[in-house]
Amino acid sequence: MRSHTTHLDLCLYVCAGIYWESVEYGQLKYAEYDPFGKQTGFANINTYELFNVTVDPFELYNIYPNVSQALRQQLHQRLRQATVSASIQSTMHACTVHAK
Repeated sequence: MRSHTTHLDLCLYVCAGIYWESVEYGQLKYAEYDPFGKQTGFANINTYELFNVTVDPFELYNIYPNVSQALRQQLHQRLRQATVSASIQSTMHACTVHAK
């Protein structure tokens, strides 16, 4: 399966999400919500959302409960990778800005 992650969203630090496009599924929007979010490193996720924005552009139907466990794990892993990458870039930027 060929795919790519288009970008990472951190919504007020209580949700993290990615847009992911694959040949098999089309364009997906995936998000995980944690009431404490960035403070706990998203350790207490209580809500998951997955929308196929190719066929549902208004995001009316959360398809997360209906997809395979394998796809859920793949999306979760891609989100973690994007989050770690964003944290590293943010830290590097902060270090660069404050370096003398």
